[in-house]
Amino acid sequence: MANQAVETIRQAERKSQELEQQAALRAEEILHSAKERASAFNKEAVSRARERAAEEMEQAHRQETAVIQQALEQAGQEIAALREAVKAKEEQAVQTVLSELI
Repeated sequence: MANQAVETIRQAERKSQELEQQAALRAEEILHSAKERASAFNKEAVSRARERAAEEMEQAHRQETAVIQQALEQAGQEIAALREAVKAKEEQAVQTVLSELI
């Protein structure tokens, strides 16, 4: 009977060790899975951030192009106005020189 009690205790200890090893393996699996999910989440977040940055850069580029185009148009209008003013003054200068000569 004492031998049977000792054997039962040994079986319980073996079972306990097996359960402990299984629990340790399961904990490792859970940890590994959590690390993989965290890595995937991080990669996805970085990808979304890069996409958002690229969209913002594209928007900034479009705005920059629009501002440059507007400035070029305004400069063209100012150049045309200056040419008209120069043309008018040129004619006036020619008339002044001719009137002085006559």
